[in-house]
Amino acid sequence: RSAGGGLEIIDYKTGAAPTARILRAGYAPQLPLEAAIAAAGGFDNIPPSPVNGFSYWRLTGGDPAGEVKLYDGATAAELAAAAREGLQNLVVAFDRLETPYLSRPRPRPEFMGYGDYDHLARVKEWS
Repeated sequence: RSAGGGLEIIDYKTGAAPTARILRAGYAPQLPLEAAIAAAGGFDNIPPSPVNGFSYWRLTGGDPAGEVKLYDGATAAELAAAAREGLQNLVVAFDRLETPYLSRPRPRPEFMGYGDYDHLARVKEWS
């Protein structure tokens, strides 16, 4: 909780923090969703509060020892609203019986790495 009464959400990273582009594309929704949940009072013992911002703290132990990527209140609120809307859209979509559960629902080369289900979907074999 900040001095003004709002909330600041911090994610400590040992690897790289997501870029603004990846956040806006919805590929790293953890902190934006946490901001939406916190603003709505969804965490025990934390009353609904505005989120003044969130940040990723990359801790390397090297030189420099780390870096902070800060997203201010307006940007955090925008990303939180988009993440909440995206989650709601997914819930509606997957509530329909005809919606398939794909192992790679959004295969885009710039965001691809090894997926959790690639071995089951035989991605390497079929690529």
